[in-house]
Amino acid sequence: MKIKKILKKAAIIISVLLLAFKGFLMYRNYTSYQDVIHYKANQIVKVNIDGIAQSLVFNAIANPSFYLKSKRENDTIIDDDNKQKKDSIFLLTSFYILLKDNL
Repeated sequence: MKIKKILKKAAIIISVLLLAFKGFLMYRNYTSYQDVIHYKANQIVKVNIDGIAQSLVFNAIANPSFYLKSKRENDTIIDDDNKQKKDSIFLLTSFYILLKDNL
């Protein structure tokens, strides 16, 4: 009887945590689209950071031997915590400005 109660509580806690994490990811996606785009931008390239992270996690789960091997000094990445983390990065190009400057 106690085991069933514990399992129910654990299932509820895990589902609430998963829903909170999904809400966090949806909020990050929403905020990434709130940036201002220059009016002379001709092309926009979207880089989905969360999609890249998700594919890395699935790849790490599928191939744990590659990711569990010992790290070398060159493998570390220094992360600046002062940067605002976003879901997507938008790269803008404007050929009009480049052509206008070259004429």
